[in-house]
Amino acid sequence: MDNISWHVIGDQIIQTTTLKPGGGGIQDVYEVPYEIDSGPARGHSGKVTIAAAAFNPQTVKEAIAAQIGAVHDVAGLTS
Repeated sequence: MDNISWHVIGDQIIQTTTLKPGGGGIQDVYEVPYEIDSGPARGHSGKVTIAAAAFNPQTVKEAIAAQIGAVHDVAGLTS
């Protein structure tokens, strides 16, 4: 969502260990919190989880944008 502003809450990024999907071992991940700054979901906070091996600015941005798209659409619902 290019027209919705948001920001990462940088001082709350954490690295942790979790089970891989399907329980096939463990993996290191980053949990990246964000907050939406504009649009109908303004003020909403969320987080994305990124595998440590894929942790880079582009991957984080794409994951947040995908999540924000759904939150924005739901927050904008009316009857």
